[in-house]
Amino acid sequence: GYCNLMERPFLDDEKAECETCPHNTATADSLFPEFRCNNARCLDSDCYWQKVARFINQEAERIISGNLEIYFVTGEYCPETIQSPYRQESLKSWNYTIEAKGKPNAFCVAGEGAGRYLRIKLKGEESPADTWPQKSAAGNGGTATGEAESTAPAGKTLADREAELHAKRVREAVTQLGEYLQKETAFADLVAAFGDGVNDQLLRIALVEGYSPSFSRFSHYEPLVKQVDEMPFVLDDDNYLGKCLWDSLKGKFREQLMEELNKLLKDISDKNPVDICTALRIDWQEKFYKPACDAVKESKALLKAREEAARETSGK
Repeated sequence: GYCNLMERPFLDDEKAECETCPHNTATADSLFPEFRCNNARCLDSDCYWQKVARFINQEAERIISGNLEIYFVTGEYCPETIQSPYRQESLKSWNYTIEAKGKPNAFCVAGEGAGRYLRIKLKGEESPADTWPQKSAAGNGGTATGEAESTAPAGKTLADREAELHAKRVREAVTQLGEYLQKETAFADLVAAFGDGVNDQLLRIALVEGYSPSFSRFSHYEPLVKQVDEMPFVLDDDNYLGKCLWDSLKGKFREQLMEELNKLLKDISDKNPVDICTALRIDWQEKFYKPACDAVKESKALLKAREEAARETSGK
């Protein structure tokens, strides 16, 4: 879609470039009178998002270098339009709610609201102790979600901290699984795993999971028979039937994964994601959980608790 130039989060010198750009609808008001003056749009989305990414990365570096207590967050509806190294470390939209009032305490590095400051409140058991992800990027020993030892809640046992780390890694792995299911390569991987039996497997899963109506082409304004007769439905080498089944199932799977991600940290489980991977012949551990372990490191508090437990054990 067209990109709004009136609220563009660009670097100052790059904002000036847009004023005379031929892709700015305000410079061609004879063609786009509805976009004149206060409603300008950019018609070159690649250029637009590259400028947004440059602004985000420079602003994030400023936050880190100033050691500012600002969360990095990712907004909803997050396509792969912004390539920012800070996206991986950001709090996802299910981790927080946006507040209308109060001093901004977060900077959006991707998704809806990218490049803007906002005020957030962490959900459930997430607290300011599970904090400032930029400290991790600056090498101060936080986790990928930035758990800081100095403000960690008191009274946690070693087992509590180990369980919390596992839950964070599962949450990251589930996030990556959901993003993978959206990629075009996911269907190609299925074909490679099941060969000629891919449609049979997808049909079996569909019979268990049910068909997602959001992918149906049925219209209530035309007779069903007429729609069926006019539909260009051909079982060709591109496996149209298999792709239709997959479009339905991946929507169902993503709904289930989102339910998991919306849970409190203590309630997150890998059971359903592992079941999905098993049904699709995907190695959950190798493809998602191990990379999540690399992304979500042990906090200083956990490492300290392990050392203390080891000393107690060796002293007995």
